[in-house]
Amino acid sequence: MFGRKKRKQQDEDLSPHEMGPPVELSARGAEDEKNTQHLLRARQNMGIVTVKEVIADMTAHHADRVMLDLSPQSQSVAIRYDIDGAWHSQEPKELQTAVGMLGVMKLISNLDVKDNRSRQNGQFGAEYQNVKYDCKLNTQGTENGGVRLVLELWNSKNEINRPGPMGMREEMLERYKELVGADSGLFIVSAPPNHGGFTTTWISALGGTDRYMRDFVAVYDKQKIEPEVENIDNVTYDLAEGETPEQVLTKLMLKQPEVLAFPEVKSADLLNELLDLIVEDNICVFAGVRSKDAAEALLRLMQLKPDAQKFAQHISFVLNTRLVRRLCGACKQGFQPPQQLLQKLGIPAGRVSVLHREWRPEDAETKKGQDVEKCEKCAGLGYKGRIAICELLVINDEIREALVKQPQLDVIRKLARKSGHATLQQEGILLLTQGVTSVNELQRALK
Repeated sequence: MFGRKKRKQQDEDLSPHEMGPPVELSARGAEDEKNTQHLLRARQNMGIVTVKEVIADMTAHHADRVMLDLSPQSQSVAIRYDIDGAWHSQEPKELQTAVGMLGVMKLISNLDVKDNRSRQNGQFGAEYQNVKYDCKLNTQGTENGGVRLVLELWNSKNEINRPGPMGMREEMLERYKELVGADSGLFIVSAPPNHGGFTTTWISALGGTDRYMRDFVAVYDKQKIEPEVENIDNVTYDLAEGETPEQVLTKLMLKQPEVLAFPEVKSADLLNELLDLIVEDNICVFAGVRSKDAAEALLRLMQLKPDAQKFAQHISFVLNTRLVRRLCGACKQGFQPPQQLLQKLGIPAGRVSVLHREWRPEDAETKKGQDVEKCEKCAGLGYKGRIAICELLVINDEIREALVKQPQLDVIRKLARKSGHATLQQEGILLLTQGVTSVNELQRALK
């Protein structure tokens, strides 16, 4: 009894930042002095305990994102985790607890704590169990007067954030390294929009370069900074304040970088200027595009109306990816695929005798009234972790000519197939035959 009283007294003596899981937070988004002030204020707010609890729980569930919908009409807040690209509901939190957490997150991200209507994006840092995370915060007012909060955790040491483990086959990886080792050229990196895996693809693509041998500079909008890649300098512009990437580029070229990386290219002026630099300064340029496949990525940039001849002449390749969930190795279920399914997938008869699918509750052998025991490794989800399906479209003379004379999606795709290019579907079917993912998951990812 006396022990319980003593522990309660100890808890009362603790400051808020000393309570909860051992998660160390760091403020970002402002000058160092202001970041320090923001963190000191946050440490005295009980909302910091909830922030630490959520981050610790996300890592325990291997969640990439958490979404909370705060509504003044409800005293509880719905919470969902994005685990390997699929949303899963969690235990709700009390409204006041969530409000306190939101305030702390905004404070250490240098956002306007009082503004719950405008869309705001920011970032803060966290360290837990010797792993450092970039925490991307997005908040937006809702129609019912509430707020939607989305927090994304980024761990650069995650194996999927490197080009080999990301999903590139060894042969493709070697070809990629050969292509990015060129003295000059335009390299396109693409993935689907709306959390389709672009950040993973972008970081992995840059991570697979010779960035220790050449001077790399990545140029970002201040509101849309991607995680840092070791040995690549980050330069920002503030589009919200009227600053353009072209203005930054003019100053940047005085330092004579050898490789430039732009995760977003949204104007013909910028694209034409980059193409001129490829010729005049003999540099390489990485350009990010949100698209469903490699052919579409080419035409997305062509839609900006750049100099078509220069674009076609200097484009080297397109790397496009699609993230799929890995089947849990501990509980995946093998089955003999019907011939009709193999034909639909384009797998020759006799090539594959077994495919795999995710575990389902009905697969468990239980007695009547007995709870189904879930797999400890994946918590009964049937999947654990993700891998990327990668397509690497190397641009040949026929595709270059089509970009100038007939820039149409079906034409580019046809010429790509003619060149022996393996599509996302073909690469995905290879993962199926290896037991890495399931038919259901591949269909979900490619739809």
